[in-house]
Amino acid sequence: MRKRAESGLMLIEVLVAMGILSLITMLIYGSISRSLEARELAERIENRYANARVSMSRMAREISMAYLSVHVSQDKRTQTLFKGKSESPIDRLLFSSMAHMRLARNSHESDLAYVTYFGETSKDYSGRYNLMRREKPMRPSLDDKPEDEKGGVADVLAEDVVGLDLTYWDDQQREWLDEWDTTGVEKGNRLPRLVKITLTVLDEAGKEMTFTTKTRVFMDKPLAF
Repeated sequence: MRKRAESGLMLIEVLVAMGILSLITMLIYGSISRSLEARELAERIENRYANARVSMSRMAREISMAYLSVHVSQDKRTQTLFKGKSESPIDRLLFSSMAHMRLARNSHESDLAYVTYFGETSKDYSGRYNLMRREKPMRPSLDDKPEDEKGGVADVLAEDVVGLDLTYWDDQQREWLDEWDTTGVEKGNRLPRLVKITLTVLDEAGKEMTFTTKTRVFMDKPLAF
């Protein structure tokens, strides 16, 4: 009888120990799982911040290298321009810039190009927008005009964009303007001195993040070539 009692007590102890071990294992697994999820979320947030910063930096650099030239061919294939239009939710900007990088050998390209920023509905998520960038090297041999949609390469510059607001500093009027068009009469020969870029994107939690910067347009007067 005594041996049976001792055996039964040992079995209960084993069951209790196994239960405690299972509980500890579940707690450790839950803690590790939450830590991994938090790490992945932090990495996604950091990637979103990095993407926004890179997009802002690229736009600021390319806009700072915008230029105008008084030389225009009769067919306007070498026309230079700076045309910013206020649109919702993403403003549109088309301009000639010296920021082009030749990546292909014997491509007969210079550092001159037409760059366009515009919004496009996301193909992956309904109701969301992407900030797009189209670059078209300036080559007089091409038949398309600067404002033609064909030609060039369009890529996603930033995803999940809530809005892009571009405003332009007019030195003469001493105020910020929502639009700028050098193809018109009023601003046909000059560029804005400053451009303010405000980009709003969604983070991983669906909250809005806003980034703002200003860039100087160094060649605000047309070049004689």
